[in-house]
Amino acid sequence: MKPSSCKAKGRRLQNFVCKEICKLLGIKFEKDGPIAPREMGQSGPDIRIVPEYRKLLPISFECKNQEKWSIPEFVKQAIEQRYDETEWAVVISKNRQKEPYVVIPWKFFKVLLKAFLRGRK
Repeated sequence: MKPSSCKAKGRRLQNFVCKEICKLLGIKFEKDGPIAPREMGQSGPDIRIVPEYRKLLPISFECKNQEKWSIPEFVKQAIEQRYDETEWAVVISKNRQKEPYVVIPWKFFKVLLKAFLRGRK
């Protein structure tokens, strides 16, 4: 696969994640908006979130749209590139997959599960 094709594939996943987050927060998705995909080759999380929105959503996202998954490598990169005072999450996908998966640390999963269960009472 050509490098340009690989980058386009990665960009599609980043755009998908940004659009979904924007929908959940009730804001318009824009290329240079408060939540947007990071340009290829720049360091930092794959999803750029301005500090104001990081307070609402303290998560740093690493997106991987690849056929072969190396979860430990993806997690290492997500941890190294996350914003200060945020939790990390890796969004992974591959061709012909219905929807992406998210890898998060267990302690973060427990926080989400507790919030979910509180909301059901």
